[in-house]
Amino acid sequence: MASQASADSTPMPQSLSTEGLVQELLRLRQHASELCIAILEVDYFERLNHQHGDLAGDYVLRELTRVVQSRTGRDQVFARYGGQFVITLPYTSLDDAYSFAESLRSEVQAHSFTYQDERIQVTISVGCAQWDDAEKSAEEFIQRADERHYQARNSNRVLR
Repeated sequence: MASQASADSTPMPQSLSTEGLVQELLRLRQHASELCIAILEVDYFERLNHQHGDLAGDYVLRELTRVVQSRTGRDQVFARYGGQFVITLPYTSLDDAYSFAESLRSEVQAHSFTYQDERIQVTISVGCAQWDDAEKSAEEFIQRADERHYQARNSNRVLR
């Protein structure tokens, strides 16, 4: 029950619109020599809500937030983005972003999500992309990461 209490007090991350995410990426791109983003989602979240209820789903999202925030630094932004989450990874190579995402995926899978004395198995899928100097726009960059996220979701792993 202790982990449930800590998740209950964890605020959900801010929500970013596409415009807000674009502005954040452009700001980071001015300062960071390398910039990656990771887009992640709880696998089968709708099924989790149906099986365990909306309150359990809310608990899972808050606990996931706690896990992710324990792994992110102050230069990184962790936010809701539509029905997904996004993590900005400035000063990070694609290989390092991939390692971070795989480590996070493994940590979430091993984490004990327990709601009302019931263990809920949670996994995430993560797609990573690195800003390319040939990138035409921040929206194109976000789209590439989102495509990798959907590919990862279909294969239950991390894709770059």
